[in-house]
Amino acid sequence: MDYTIEQFKHDIEEVIAVCHEEIEAINKGEQREATVMQIELYIIPEMEDLLNKIELGTLPEPKKYGSRFLVSA
Repeated sequence: MDYTIEQFKHDIEEVIAVCHEEIEAINKGEQREATVMQIELYIIPEMEDLLNKIELGTLPEPKKYGSRFLVSA
């Protein structure tokens, strides 16, 4: 079974939802791996950028090895 662009989009949307849950937990005083600043400045914007690239059809070609496309991953 191939991993479709719709599945990829859904997974990105799930990451964004989890980010918001993490921010809520941190604001309640819970310890998490990331900080609110990291989530808001890096993770969410990168996920939103990926969603935008999916909508525009401008996703970069996958690379077999080497460079990363995301700072947060």
